[in-house]
Amino acid sequence: HIADVPARLTGMMQLQAKDKGCANHVELDVDCRIPFLGHKVAGFLSEDSALKIDREYTAILDLIQA
Repeated sequence: HIADVPARLTGMMQLQAKDKGCANHVELDVDCRIPFLGHKVAGFLSEDSALKIDREYTAILDLIQA
């Protein structure tokens, strides 16, 4: 839930075993029902989520390699 924004983010995260480690697959669905602007808000939320996922991935790599 995002305060005062009629948008919904839902998703799934799945870890998959690989030869040396694992892969983390993330799927997000963004829905925003604001007439005329909903696709812009959904696009912003999608991009923002992708940036946060990338930062989290980098932070986890830093922790593992420390």
